[in-house]
Amino acid sequence: MSENKNLNSIDFVSLLLNNYKKLGINENELVVLLMMNNFSQSGNDLFTQESFLPYTNFSSSQLDDIFVSLLSKNLIEYQLNNGKMQTNLNPLRERLYQELTKSILGNDIIQEEKKKQKLENLYKTFNTAFKRELAPFEINKIEDWLVSGYSVEQILYALRKAQSFGKLTMKNINTYLLQSKIEKDVEEEGYSFHKPNQTKQEEKGVDDAVKILKTPWLK
Repeated sequence: MSENKNLNSIDFVSLLLNNYKKLGINENELVVLLMMNNFSQSGNDLFTQESFLPYTNFSSSQLDDIFVSLLSKNLIEYQLNNGKMQTNLNPLRERLYQELTKSILGNDIIQEEKKKQKLENLYKTFNTAFKRELAPFEINKIEDWLVSGYSVEQILYALRKAQSFGKLTMKNINTYLLQSKIEKDVEEEGYSFHKPNQTKQEEKGVDDAVKILKTPWLK
């Protein structure tokens, strides 16, 4: 089987406990499957009703019914290997692996949708703040901020700050973003305000941010 390596690396017990109801497995079948997994880890290749009797409270007829049910649900299989009959849980492992894959992909899709919604809300908030549709250069500026590593929350904070001071321009929002970055750099690593290779415009933006930092807003 091409997926044997992946199937053997998953946490079988945890996945089974989390998904057995979804797979239509009842509690009696769950107990037997867990025992089968335990036996297989101990090197037992063939599961029979008789081998389970000493370890369970199930009767022989109950075990017969459970084994038949597991086979009919395609959760276990019997195979001849070098003339020797063996039992394995590969069908169940494959289905659990599929459930795990769906869960991971589903989470990725959910996260991507959340990210998309956050961006849509960001642009809507800017449109509302400016009381108009953003111009292409303004949209590009927001995209530049995002590419530079500013989060949606940081950009919205800078927008609200510009609104509160009655200085609602992209330039001032950019200054407040620089200010927040400077505050973080100084707090975390003690960076100097000016860095090598900064352009005059970048230095001016930093200087403006420094002035804001030093302004006693509350009297």
